Amino acid sequence: MVSAADKHEEVEEGNWKTFLFDPENKTVLGRDAWSWFNLTIFYIGYYSLIAVISYYTITQYQKYMIVFPKAPNAHPRTNTRVATPGVGTFPGVSQMKIDSNRVSTVSYIDSINNRLMEVAANEETKESLSTLGECSPVCADNSDDCKFPPLRKSYAEGNPCIYYQINKVMLWKPYSYLTLNEEHVTPRNPDSGNSLIYEAVDNFEQDKVYFLCYDLDLQLGYTNSTDRVTMTYFSSDDNSESAAAGSSYGYFNFDHWPIPQGADIKAKQNPFVAVKFNVNPTYHGDLINVACQAYAANLGPNADINEAYAETSITIEATGESTIAQINDEFNN
Repeated sequence: MVSAADKHEEVEEGNWKTFLFDPENKTVLGRDAWSWFNLTIFYIGYYSLIAVISYYTITQYQKYMIVFPKAPNAHPRTNTRVATPGVGTFPGVSQMKIDSNRVSTVSYIDSINNRLMEVAANEETKESLSTLGECSPVCADNSDDCKFPPLRKSYAEGNPCIYYQINKVMLWKPYSYLTLNEEHVTPRNPDSGNSLIYEAVDNFEQDKVYFLCYDLDLQLGYTNSTDRVTMTYFSSDDNSESAAAGSSYGYFNFDHWPIPQGADIKAKQNPFVAVKFNVNPTYHGDLINVACQAYAANLGPNADINEAYAETSITIEATGESTIAQINDEFNN
C-alpha cells in the first residue's frame, strides 16, 4: 500500500516538474510561447532604451562637464566644494593657549616655521620674511645681536603672531568694493555706524583684498571691555619703508589672482598677513575669541563654512604664575 505521505510527496514533485514544463498546456515556467515572445520583446526594448539614455547622458556629461587630466590647461569645470576661498591660518589651531612658562609656544612657532620654509626656499618670496617686523621669523641681519627672531620674542611676551592666507581656488579672482563702508560690510562700529574695516583703512585702494581682525566677544556682546586685545598687521605684499612698523590692517594685492591652473598651482606661494595680537596683561588668563576677515566684493564672510573668515580662541597665562618665576622668588626671598 502507498502511504498518505508518499502520495503527498508524489503530488508535490509532480507540481514542481509540471511548473518547469507542462506538456499538456505546452508552457515553460507557467508561460506559453506567445507569452515568452511578448516578454522578450518588452525587455529588449526596455533595456535598449536604458542603454541609449545612459550612453547619451554619460557622453554629453563627459563632453560638456569633464576635462581629462592630460588635456591642455586641464581643470575642473564644476566645483562642488567651494565657490569662493576660505582663510587658512598657521599655526592651524582653533584654540591657542600659552602657558605661564611659555613652553607651549614652541609647538606654535615650529608649526609656523615649517609652513614658511616653502616661502624661504622660493627666491621670489623669501625676502618678504624679513619685512614682517615684530612677526618676522628671521633676523633682519646676520649679526650676533639677534639671538632670537622677533617671532619667538612675540610669543615669549604673550603677544602671539598668527599668519593668515587666502586659500587656493582655481579660476577665482577678487572684485573690488566701491567703498569699504557699503551697507552689508560687517562688523560695524555701533557708535559711528561705519564698518570696522572702513575706519581702519586710511587710504582705500581698489586693487587690494583687505584683511582685519577684531575681538569677536565684544562684537557679539559677550563683553563690554574694549581694551582686551589690539592687533598689528604685517603684509607680505607691503614693501614700503614703514612696513616693519606694522599697520592697522592687512592686505593682499589683486595681482596674485587668478592662480595658475593644473600642476602649477602647487608651486604657487600665496601672499600672507601676519597679525600680532597684543593682549592686555589685565586679561591674562581670560579666553579671548578673535575673528579675522578678508574683504572683497565677491567674498561673503561666513563662519559656518570658513568662507573668507577665520576664528581663534586665545588664552595667555601671566608669567608671574610660572614655576620659573615662583622658584626664583622663593630663592631670593
